[in-house]
Amino acid sequence: MIDKNTLSEGAGVVTAGRRWSKTMSAAVKFRKFFLVAAGFCLLTYYINSLCVEAPATETNSEAASQKVLSYLNLDLEPFVAQENEEDRLSVIQERAVSFISKYFTKAKEQDIKEAVAQAFITGKKYDIDPLLILSIIAIESSFNPNAKSAAGAKGLMQVHVRVHTSKYKRFGGLKAANNIEAGIEVGTEILREYINKTGSLAKGLKFYVGAANHRTDKGYGNKVLVMRDNLRYAISGDVSTALKMARSGKKVLPAKETKHLASYSTHINPDGSVSATN
Repeated sequence: MIDKNTLSEGAGVVTAGRRWSKTMSAAVKFRKFFLVAAGFCLLTYYINSLCVEAPATETNSEAASQKVLSYLNLDLEPFVAQENEEDRLSVIQERAVSFISKYFTKAKEQDIKEAVAQAFITGKKYDIDPLLILSIIAIESSFNPNAKSAAGAKGLMQVHVRVHTSKYKRFGGLKAANNIEAGIEVGTEILREYINKTGSLAKGLKFYVGAANHRTDKGYGNKVLVMRDNLRYAISGDVSTALKMARSGKKVLPAKETKHLASYSTHINPDGSVSATN
């Protein structure tokens, strides 16, 4: 016969054993859950690490593009052999004038000379590539300082004067809108403000053409950069080939002809960034 006390004690042991078993079972489950969760986190980290963009390079990053489109671009590329800066700039400007006057045959040569000289002065002031400034002038007004749009934009860089009235005060007011110096100074200042505001050249050009609230700039940015590439080729010394490229609409230099330049060409990507590619 089993003693009741013994039975009671035995039941207590059984109960305690069951509790211990349940506790161990919960611990095992928690350990498994922890290991699974940890494994999932590690897997997620690994996958994300594979998706991270590669570090920017000098040839395809927005930073590189910003750099080559600054005024310092003139020091980075072997356009001419002269070591003296004044002589070098003189040769570059002469070649730019030659290309522009032959391409925009209706423009007055004196206006072109003044515009080219001013683009270099203003480009240095605002740290903008003078060739970029000249390219915008080419697209906007074809080097006609008296150009006026139906929307009220005036001058070489087609500035909406009513929007930017205050910027003309230092030039004597809106009557200076068709003045070459004033037009380039104000237009370049606006471009620099847009680049600083948006953080990129592509977006800056998009704002400049008035497409800030539109999905695309309808190719405006690429038109500007294509013209700039043509100018780059012209000032390297081969104005004739640059004219052929401009008239044919070619965007990329033929491989055999890139020996004259640091071999990159600028363009705007589908995502809106600007690249300098080989």
